[in-house]
Amino acid sequence: MALTESEDLPDVPADAVGVVGLDRSALSTSGARSPGWPRVTTAAGEYGETDFRVGGRSIGHVHGGYQADIPFPRRLRDELVALGRTGPHHVHPNSGWTTLYIRTDADADEAIELLRINYDRIVQRAEASARERR
Repeated sequence: MALTESEDLPDVPADAVGVVGLDRSALSTSGARSPGWPRVTTAAGEYGETDFRVGGRSIGHVHGGYQADIPFPRRLRDELVALGRTGPHHVHPNSGWTTLYIRTDADADEAIELLRINYDRIVQRAEASARERR
C-alpha cells in the first residue's frame, strides 16, 4: 500500500537510527503502546495482538509481550532468519513474515531492533517517494 501525499512522513534525520521511546515496557504483557517514533500508532488486532503502524502500514505486532510477528520483504526476511535474529513465521513459514519469541530481555531488545529496521525501511521509502513527486 503506497502512502498518499497526505500521509507523507516528516523528515527523519539520517542519524535517527537508535531506538526512540520504544523500550521493553512497550512489549509487556500489560499491553503494548506506541513506540514514540514519529507517525507510529498502535491498533488492536483480531487475535489480541497490538499492531504497530506507520503511515497506515504495519511494521509488526506483538502478542502479549511474548511473541513479535514482523513482516519483511522476502530477501531481507531470509537474511534475518539465516543470521538467527528471528525465525520464520509460526503459521506462514514461507512468507515474508517472521516470528520472534520473547523470553528474555535480549529477545525484547531484538524485537525492538527488528521493528526499527522495518520502521526505517518504510520511512525511507516514503521519503524517497515524496522526493520523486517534487
